[in-house]
Amino acid sequence: MGPEKPMKMGRKWEKPAASGRKRISHPGLIVEMNSSLAPEKGHFVMYTSDGGHFSIPLQCLHGNIFRELFKMSE
Repeated sequence: MGPEKPMKMGRKWEKPAASGRKRISHPGLIVEMNSSLAPEKGHFVMYTSDGGHFSIPLQCLHGNIFRELFKMSE
């Protein structure tokens, strides 16, 4: 997978996240904005520059999309 697909997905997800929607969905994946301080067991929390955070199931982190996004964020 080239870098274009994760970038396109990131742009697609920016608008709903900025508008304050509670969920951002992708086929086979639901990422929920979590208001609690402690993550649920088996979840990874990602914090955004605007102060928000997302709780993502650990099993999803093995996907190529997240690997590419992590590489881009370094």
